[in-house]
Amino acid sequence: MSRPGRLPRHSRLPIRRYPLLQHQDAIGAGIMAFSLLGMLATGTLYYFGLIA
Repeated sequence: MSRPGRLPRHSRLPIRRYPLLQHQDAIGAGIMAFSLLGMLATGTLYYFGLIA
């Protein structure tokens, strides 16, 4: 049984193979921020009647 806070071996392998996954929290936050920006932009355009 693994200790708390440690990833099992099968979860660490993709991170070693694809180093970009070491930043997956930042990537997810960026995607979420981009989505929020898109929602705000769409809502603003709708509010001002520029899109229907």
